[in-house]
Amino acid sequence: MDYESYYMSLWNRLSLAEGASQIDCAQLERDMCRFKSVIEKALSTSDISRDQWIGSLAVAASLAVPGFAWSNPHTAAAADKWIAAIISRIGESNEQAAAEGGYSISGGVFRAIVSGFVQPYFKAENKESSSTYVLMNSREKKTHVFGKQKWKTEVQSVACFSWALEHLCPEDTVDAISCILPVVLALIDDYDTKMKTRGLQLAILLMARKADKEFLRKSGIAGILEKSIEPSLV
Repeated sequence: MDYESYYMSLWNRLSLAEGASQIDCAQLERDMCRFKSVIEKALSTSDISRDQWIGSLAVAASLAVPGFAWSNPHTAAAADKWIAAIISRIGESNEQAAAEGGYSISGGVFRAIVSGFVQPYFKAENKESSSTYVLMNSREKKTHVFGKQKWKTEVQSVACFSWALEHLCPEDTVDAISCILPVVLALIDDYDTKMKTRGLQLAILLMARKADKEFLRKSGIAGILEKSIEPSLV
């Protein structure tokens, strides 16, 4: 099995895991254990493209996030090692993040992850626009635009997005806001308590740690997020 087939097989397995009444965590752990030999082989060749490295980063990231059906310490630990190897390969770690025992990703990598592994699942099935403009200027259209979403059955896309936003360089947040806001608002507006809670956590992360507060205020985004969060506080 080649590298891309390996990480995409894991991504597809997460779809099955989330929908299963009984999750075969042992099989998922066995699949994850294979990453050591797969990644060693991939690192020893120059045949793996940057897009493939970023694709595998998206998959590994989704496995590292707690709170999902497949989440467990063993899988998360293996995913963290996989992430570290990929980050080192694509040169995304910076000195400050390394000093703090972590890593960060640039806006370019964030957008690549979101465009490949998040946005395809958050697009409306109808032809109506689901752009940030619609969300920011016509909140009453939100239910229609986000009524039928693939992410409901492909929640690894939510895990992937959560990790990517958590590790996005704060300096790149403003440039990536059009990739961030529609997903965060869709999660906040969801009827499922678990997803709504995750959306609220991401909104707070965005406002408190990631985006420039002056930008959020002047753009009106702070007000939109606050209005979205408010119903959950009463």
